[in-house]
Amino acid sequence: MPEVVYVNSSWAGLPAGTVVGPGMIIGTNAFATIQEGVNAVATQGTVQVAAGLYNEPLINVLRPMQLHGAQYGVDARTRSGSSDQESIVQGNIANGTFVLTAEAIVIDGLRFKTTQLDRAYRQRILLRDSGFSIILFAIMSSESI
Repeated sequence: MPEVVYVNSSWAGLPAGTVVGPGMIIGTNAFATIQEGVNAVATQGTVQVAAGLYNEPLINVLRPMQLHGAQYGVDARTRSGSSDQESIVQGNIANGTFVLTAEAIVIDGLRFKTTQLDRAYRQRILLRDSGFSIILFAIMSSESI
């Protein structure tokens, strides 16, 4: 399993083996969905999520890892930028977008959004037997996309 994997929603539909960047190969260490990246990365590895919109019903994180969005390391309270500079996750908010079931999971630089219909649900990250995990510089909002 690779230590670092890359996720970019614009890679959807590309066949396995397609080279999408230096050292980035679809199906090996490059994927179109966050869940594919999470499934493929080594324990304690890093999933690099490019700016874009990720409509994923549920993302299960079953082992320690880091998930870095396009705004990784930028303080969510002070950052300004357009949506095209964000890694935006929109999922099945009723059940949680991310379900964390391991310790030592770091989420940094992602934006979680709901649609108008999902506003009744405020849960984006569900901690299930996750022990100690860290969520840094993530934005939770309920504005329309």
